[in-house]
Amino acid sequence: MIDFFYKLKFRVGCNKICSGWNHLLRYIFNMLYPIYCAVTKPEDGLNHELRREQVILSLTSFPVRLHLVHYCIRSLLKQTYKPDKIILWLSEEECKSIAIPKKLAMLRQYGLEIKYVPDNLKPHKKLYYARKQFPDAIIVTVDDDVIYERRLIEKLMNAHIQHPECVCCVMAHEITLRDGQPDLYDHWNGGAVGKSGASDFYVALGVGGILYPPNCFDTEYFDVSLMRVGKFPAPWGVTNFSK
Repeated sequence: MIDFFYKLKFRVGCNKICSGWNHLLRYIFNMLYPIYCAVTKPEDGLNHELRREQVILSLTSFPVRLHLVHYCIRSLLKQTYKPDKIILWLSEEECKSIAIPKKLAMLRQYGLEIKYVPDNLKPHKKLYYARKQFPDAIIVTVDDDVIYERRLIEKLMNAHIQHPECVCCVMAHEITLRDGQPDLYDHWNGGAVGKSGASDFYVALGVGGILYPPNCFDTEYFDVSLMRVGKFPAPWGVTNFSK
Protein backbone atom coordinates (compact mmCIF):
# COMPACT_ATOMS: atom_id res chain seq x y z
CA MET A 1 0.00 0.00 0.00
CA ILE A 2 2.78 2.43 0.94
CA ASP A 3 4.74 1.79 -2.26
CA PHE A 4 1.60 2.16 -4.37
CA PHE A 5 0.87 5.68 -3.14
CA TYR A 6 4.55 6.64 -3.13
CA LYS A 7 4.94 5.77 -6.81
CA LEU A 8 1.80 7.67 -7.74
CA LYS A 9 3.00 10.72 -5.86
CA PHE A 10 6.51 10.94 -7.29
CA ARG A 11 6.31 9.50 -10.78
CA VAL A 12 5.34 12.82 -12.41
CA GLY A 13 7.32 16.05 -12.65
CA CYS A 14 7.18 18.94 -10.21
CA ASN A 15 4.66 21.36 -11.69
CA LYS A 16 1.33 22.92 -10.72
CA ILE A 17 -0.72 20.00 -12.03
CA CYS A 18 1.56 17.60 -10.19
CA SER A 19 1.13 19.64 -7.01
CA GLY A 20 -2.67 19.38 -7.18
CA TRP A 21 -2.38 15.64 -7.91
CA ASN A 22 -0.10 15.19 -4.91
CA HIS A 23 -2.48 17.09 -2.61
CA LEU A 24 -5.33 14.81 -3.66
CA LEU A 25 -3.24 11.69 -3.08
CA ARG A 26 -2.09 12.97 0.29
CA TYR A 27 -5.70 13.54 1.34
CA ILE A 28 -6.68 9.99 0.33
CA PHE A 29 -3.55 8.49 1.89
CA ASN A 30 -4.08 10.33 5.19
CA MET A 31 -7.50 8.71 5.45
CA LEU A 32 -6.39 5.18 4.52
CA TYR A 33 -2.98 4.84 6.15
CA PRO A 34 -4.21 5.03 9.79
CA ILE A 35 -6.70 2.25 8.96
CA TYR A 36 -3.88 0.18 7.46
CA CYS A 37 -1.79 0.69 10.62
CA ALA A 38 -4.73 -0.26 12.85
CA VAL A 39 -5.25 -3.64 11.15
CA THR A 40 -1.58 -4.61 10.66
CA LYS A 41 1.28 -5.17 13.09
CA PRO A 42 4.69 -3.52 12.85
CA GLU A 43 7.62 -5.77 12.02
CA ASP A 44 11.09 -6.07 13.50
CA GLY A 45 12.85 -3.16 11.86
CA LEU A 46 16.48 -3.99 12.64
CA ASN A 47 19.28 -5.94 11.04
CA HIS A 48 20.65 -8.74 13.27
CA GLU A 49 23.58 -9.86 11.12
CA LEU A 50 27.19 -8.70 11.27
CA ARG A 51 28.06 -5.92 8.81
CA ARG A 52 31.27 -4.18 7.85
CA GLU A 53 29.61 -0.80 8.40
CA GLN A 54 26.78 -0.02 10.80
CA VAL A 55 23.77 1.78 9.35
CA ILE A 56 22.04 4.15 11.77
CA LEU A 57 18.59 5.47 10.80
CA SER A 58 18.04 8.75 12.61
CA LEU A 59 15.20 11.24 12.97
CA THR A 60 13.92 13.83 15.40
CA SER A 61 10.56 15.30 16.35
CA PHE A 62 8.95 17.81 18.69
CA PRO A 63 5.87 17.93 20.96
CA VAL A 64 3.12 18.75 18.46
CA ARG A 65 4.12 15.77 16.27
CA LEU A 66 4.72 13.14 18.93
CA HIS A 67 1.21 11.72 18.51
CA LEU A 68 1.76 11.29 14.75
CA VAL A 69 5.42 10.36 14.31
CA HIS A 70 4.64 6.67 14.90
CA TYR A 71 3.11 6.57 11.41
CA CYS A 72 6.43 7.64 9.89
CA ILE A 73 8.40 5.18 12.03
CA ARG A 74 6.15 2.27 11.10
CA SER A 75 7.13 2.79 7.46
CA LEU A 76 10.80 2.80 8.50
CA LEU A 77 10.37 -0.53 10.29
CA LYS A 78 9.37 -2.15 6.99
CA GLN A 79 12.48 -1.33 4.99
CA THR A 80 13.85 -3.93 2.58
CA TYR A 81 17.35 -3.00 3.80
CA LYS A 82 17.21 -3.09 7.60
CA PRO A 83 19.29 -0.55 9.55
CA ASP A 84 21.24 -1.57 12.65
CA LYS A 85 19.55 1.06 14.77
CA ILE A 86 16.51 3.35 14.47
CA ILE A 87 16.82 6.32 16.82
CA LEU A 88 14.35 9.10 17.56
CA TRP A 89 16.15 12.03 19.20
CA LEU A 90 14.08 14.28 21.49
CA SER A 91 15.10 17.47 23.25
CA GLU A 92 14.92 17.32 27.06
CA GLU A 93 13.89 20.96 27.03
CA GLU A 94 10.85 20.26 24.85
CA CYS A 95 9.86 16.68 25.59
CA LYS A 96 11.20 15.40 28.91
CA SER A 97 8.03 16.34 30.81
CA ILE A 98 5.73 14.92 28.12
CA ALA A 99 4.53 11.32 28.26
CA ILE A 100 5.49 9.30 25.20
CA PRO A 101 2.24 8.36 23.36
CA LYS A 102 1.40 4.65 23.63
CA LYS A 103 1.41 4.09 19.86
CA LEU A 104 4.94 5.49 19.72
CA ALA A 105 6.23 3.77 22.87
CA MET A 106 5.08 0.33 21.68
CA LEU A 107 7.40 0.58 18.66
CA ARG A 108 10.35 0.13 21.02
CA GLN A 109 9.71 -3.63 20.96
CA TYR A 110 10.25 -3.57 17.18
CA GLY A 111 13.60 -1.79 17.31
CA LEU A 112 12.92 1.90 17.93
CA GLU A 113 15.17 3.71 20.41
CA ILE A 114 14.06 7.01 21.92
CA LYS A 115 16.92 9.14 23.24
CA TYR A 116 16.77 12.47 25.05
CA VAL A 117 19.48 15.06 24.44
CA PRO A 118 20.27 18.23 26.43
CA ASP A 119 20.65 20.76 23.62
CA ASN A 120 17.66 21.70 21.50
CA LEU A 121 19.37 21.81 18.12
CA LYS A 122 16.00 21.47 16.39
CA PRO A 123 16.23 19.56 13.05
CA HIS A 124 20.00 19.20 13.41
CA LYS A 125 19.56 16.79 16.34
CA LYS A 126 19.05 13.86 13.99
CA LEU A 127 22.48 14.25 12.38
CA TYR A 128 24.56 15.92 15.08
CA TYR A 129 23.96 13.40 17.86
CA ALA A 130 23.97 10.35 15.61
CA ARG A 131 27.36 11.35 14.18
CA LYS A 132 28.75 12.11 17.65
CA GLN A 133 27.70 8.73 19.06
CA PHE A 134 28.44 6.67 15.94
CA PRO A 135 31.41 8.35 14.21
CA ASP A 136 32.27 5.35 12.05
CA ALA A 137 28.74 4.46 10.99
CA ILE A 138 26.68 5.31 7.94
CA ILE A 139 24.00 7.76 9.06
CA VAL A 140 20.67 7.93 7.21
CA THR A 141 18.48 10.86 8.24
CA VAL A 142 14.78 11.26 7.47
CA ASP A 143 12.03 13.74 8.29
CA ASP A 144 9.31 12.87 10.79
CA ASP A 145 6.31 13.88 8.67
CA VAL A 146 6.76 11.55 5.69
CA ILE A 147 5.63 7.96 5.06
CA TYR A 148 8.62 6.37 3.35
CA GLU A 149 8.64 3.68 0.69
CA ARG A 150 10.08 0.29 1.65
CA ARG A 151 13.14 0.62 -0.63
CA LEU A 152 14.38 3.97 0.70
CA ILE A 153 17.47 2.67 2.52
CA GLU A 154 18.11 0.07 -0.19
CA LYS A 155 18.27 2.82 -2.83
CA LEU A 156 20.56 4.97 -0.69
CA MET A 157 22.88 2.05 0.02
CA ASN A 158 23.07 1.18 -3.68
CA ALA A 159 24.14 4.76 -4.36
CA HIS A 160 26.64 4.57 -1.48
CA ILE A 161 28.23 1.43 -2.94
CA GLN A 162 28.73 3.23 -6.27
CA HIS A 163 29.91 6.50 -4.65
CA PRO A 164 31.28 5.61 -1.19
CA GLU A 165 32.66 9.10 -0.49
CA CYS A 166 29.47 10.92 -1.50
CA VAL A 167 26.54 12.18 0.51
CA CYS A 168 23.69 10.30 -1.17
CA CYS A 169 20.09 11.40 -1.45
CA VAL A 170 16.84 10.58 -3.22
CA MET A 171 15.83 14.21 -3.77
CA ALA A 172 18.03 17.25 -4.44
CA HIS A 173 18.10 20.74 -5.89
CA GLU A 174 20.82 21.62 -8.38
CA ILE A 175 22.65 24.91 -7.88
CA THR A 176 22.81 26.92 -11.10
CA LEU A 177 25.42 29.57 -11.83
CA ARG A 178 25.21 33.13 -13.13
CA ASP A 179 28.50 34.80 -14.12
CA GLY A 180 30.39 32.03 -12.36
CA GLN A 181 28.57 32.53 -9.05
CA PRO A 182 25.61 30.64 -7.51
CA ASP A 183 22.35 32.06 -8.84
CA LEU A 184 19.39 32.96 -6.65
CA TYR A 185 17.75 29.98 -4.96
CA ASP A 186 14.52 30.49 -6.91
CA HIS A 187 16.48 30.01 -10.14
CA TRP A 188 18.02 26.66 -9.19
CA ASN A 189 17.01 23.46 -10.95
CA GLY A 190 14.33 22.38 -8.49
CA GLY A 191 14.37 18.63 -7.94
CA ALA A 192 17.49 18.40 -10.14
CA VAL A 193 15.15 17.47 -12.98
CA GLY A 194 16.80 15.25 -15.57
CA LYS A 195 20.00 14.86 -13.54
CA SER A 196 21.56 12.00 -11.59
CA GLY A 197 24.99 10.81 -10.51
CA ALA A 198 27.61 12.73 -8.53
CA SER A 199 28.06 16.50 -8.52
CA ASP A 200 29.30 19.31 -6.28
CA PHE A 201 26.23 21.32 -7.30
CA TYR A 202 23.51 19.20 -5.66
CA VAL A 203 21.88 20.24 -2.40
CA ALA A 204 20.35 17.22 -0.69
CA LEU A 205 16.74 17.54 0.48
CA GLY A 206 16.11 15.99 3.88
CA VAL A 207 12.49 15.15 3.11
CA GLY A 208 13.59 12.41 0.71
CA GLY A 209 16.15 10.85 3.06
CA ILE A 210 19.91 11.48 3.10
CA LEU A 211 22.83 9.08 3.61
CA TYR A 212 26.01 10.46 5.17
CA PRO A 213 29.15 8.27 4.92
CA PRO A 214 31.67 8.20 7.80
CA ASN A 215 34.14 11.08 8.05
CA CYS A 216 32.35 13.38 5.61
CA PHE A 217 32.37 16.35 8.03
CA ASP A 218 35.19 18.55 9.24
CA THR A 219 35.55 18.86 13.02
CA GLU A 220 34.15 22.39 12.72
CA TYR A 221 30.73 20.85 12.10
CA PHE A 222 30.50 19.93 15.79
CA ASP A 223 30.77 23.56 16.90
CA VAL A 224 27.26 24.00 18.32
CA SER A 225 27.60 27.80 18.44
CA LEU A 226 27.94 27.87 14.65
CA MET A 227 24.99 25.52 14.26
CA ARG A 228 22.72 27.72 16.36
CA VAL A 229 23.26 30.70 14.04
CA GLY A 230 22.98 28.58 10.88
CA LYS A 231 26.60 28.95 9.81
CA PHE A 232 27.88 25.42 10.22
CA PRO A 233 29.94 24.07 7.30
CA ALA A 234 28.61 21.65 4.70
CA PRO A 235 30.06 18.14 4.37
CA TRP A 236 33.05 17.83 2.09
CA GLY A 237 32.87 15.84 -1.11
CA VAL A 238 30.14 15.60 -3.68
CA THR A 239 26.47 14.80 -3.30
CA ASN A 240 24.91 11.97 -5.23
CA PHE A 241 21.37 12.32 -6.50
CA SER A 242 19.98 8.79 -6.42
CA LYS A 243 16.82 7.90 -8.34
